[in-house]
Parts: sequence; structure tokens; C-alpha cells
Amino acid sequence: MTLNGTDTLYGATTSGGTNNAGTVFSFTNESGVWKPGNVYSFNGTNGLGPFGNLALDTAGNLYGTTYPGGANDWGAIFQLTPSGKGWTEHVLYNFVVSGKRFGASPSDGVFIDAADDLYLTTYQGGNLNDCSNPGCGTVLKVSAAASPGKNP
Repeated sequence: MTLNGTDTLYGATTSGGTNNAGTVFSFTNESGVWKPGNVYSFNGTNGLGPFGNLALDTAGNLYGTTYPGGANDWGAIFQLTPSGKGWTEHVLYNFVVSGKRFGASPSDGVFIDAADDLYLTTYQGGNLNDCSNPGCGTVLKVSAAASPGKNP
């Protein structure tokens, strides 16, 4: 779970939601009472079963990964941007296919640094010469500066 500066916790479920494809949810502390909220429901093509931790950047955007799902069903990196009517999802990257050096099947969510760059790991891909058929996995850095919902 991720906590922002206004007493709101964010987390993810691998199933449930409108399409039973997983959700991002919130709990907000209002006068000592934690109130649940649904931030976003996935549909499969934009991600399926968000997995691992979420990261919150300095602008209040949430980031995470899904495994599987996305356009190619090998997982996706997503950004949720708050707006007056809820949250808007931006798919930052759809993993292509297992066995590629860039990786596939993100496995542990994302971490964020002070510059709002994202770090994540994949379960497959990487050095194909030293590992079994789909590879050993990769560690990736994704620049958040180019993200659609990033405030200038």
C-alpha cells in the first residue's frame, strides 16, 4: 500500500472490480474513520490483475504494473492521474512478448525515486544466453518525465 500526505492509502487487487480484472482502491482517514473508495477498475486490454506495490509521485499520480494483461497480454506499466471526476489511466508501456531482452511479465510493482523515475522488475526476458528459455528477468528504469499525466 502507498500512503499520500493527506491520510489516504492506496492498494491494488488482482481481481474484482467492474470487469473482474482487478482494481486500484483507496482508504481515506476522515476524522479517525477509514473510508474505502474505488480508484480504478481494469478491463484486461489496459492491464489485468495489478500486482505488487504502487508508487505515488510528487504530482499525486499513481503508478503500478499489471501481470498479465495489456495490449499483448504480457503485462503493462500504468499511470493513474487524479482529476475532478475521478482518475484517468494512461498505459505507459505494454510489454511485447516473453524472451525479449527488455523483459515481460512485471512481477513486483514499481518504486519511484526523487526525480519521479520508476524502477521495476520483470519475471521473464533479459539475458537469454545465461538462463532458461524465457530468460531470467530484467530490472528496468522508466522515466516518468515523459508520462502523459505528469505536471510540468
